[in-house]
Amino acid sequence: MQEMTNSGELNALTAERVWKETEKALHSQAPQVYFEILHQCGALKILFPEINALFGVPAPKKWHPEIDTGIHTMMVLAMVSRLTDDIAVRFSALCHDLGKGVTPVENWPHHHGHGPAGVPLVEALCQRYRIPNQIRDLAKLAAKYHDHLHRIEKMRPSKIIRLFDAIDAWRKPERIDQLAIISEADARGRQGAENLPYPQGIFFRQAFKIANQVDVKSIVSRGLKGSAIREALTKQREVAIIEWKSRL
Repeated sequence: MQEMTNSGELNALTAERVWKETEKALHSQAPQVYFEILHQCGALKILFPEINALFGVPAPKKWHPEIDTGIHTMMVLAMVSRLTDDIAVRFSALCHDLGKGVTPVENWPHHHGHGPAGVPLVEALCQRYRIPNQIRDLAKLAAKYHDHLHRIEKMRPSKIIRLFDAIDAWRKPERIDQLAIISEADARGRQGAENLPYPQGIFFRQAFKIANQVDVKSIVSRGLKGSAIREALTKQREVAIIEWKSRL
């Protein structure tokens, strides 16, 4: 790999070849090793500049004892691989903090708005290697919303419902578990936090289960039309979460 990097051969690799090798690595027991080797030999900068840019970028020591965002990303990838074999989830966890790579240096070690900032970077990476849309879409959601799950227990019910709307959870309920795993890996992929519980994931899953039990047919049967159905459904879901939280 070092020879390929030095000779410039990496630039000649097809998108299909790069993704095939990356996909194979993501299926392995320790996919972070693949990216660590690429970083050590200088190939990461050529093939995955968005990930390479994270190395050397500091985060607040209070939340990230490991400090370096690149190291944190590798820890998250190692952690998520303990939690799931789903490569869409593994890849999304790898990409969750890409936005920190474009934070202005004068703002370090803080990264306000890094979630939304990461979305176009994920899009560019996925377009470059023709990564399947299903994986791309989840990775973009993980980048934008992973921090929301960390504070899900303190969110207003209305905001929780808006989050479910934003990730299209009603039509794609599998995203609830996928994003819960990604955020858990983010929380535990930190020095000293590897064995800590992640109650936010349980709360997130349960809140969706409660909200999703609201009977849509009963609302439609009231004779409501168009946007009125949507508004009534949203309100009922909020009420369901309010009542559920009051019993906790």
